[in-house]
Amino acid sequence: MPNENQIVLEQFAEKLLAAKGIFGLEQEVLDKMKSELLLRLSEWLNIATVKALPETVLPEAEKLLIAGDMVGLQALFQKEIPNLQEFLNEEMLKFKDAYLK
Repeated sequence: MPNENQIVLEQFAEKLLAAKGIFGLEQEVLDKMKSELLLRLSEWLNIATVKALPETVLPEAEKLLIAGDMVGLQALFQKEIPNLQEFLNEEMLKFKDAYLK
């Protein structure tokens, strides 16, 4: 079952596709396009989040990532990036602007 963040991201992707004028296609095609868009959005957010981390905690972030400790990684992001949710929302708006250009 998808968590709340996944649902928000999926709804965001659906709105982006609609804003781009992509609709009326077979559901399989739309699902594939949404999946690819979600992958691009995830990569965008991951890169932006890592870039926002202070250099001093990058080794710790790398260890958590290699260990697959997503809970620890999320806690590190929360600790090191002020207003993390606001930061992510801003990055989603930047992604939207880039996508719709």
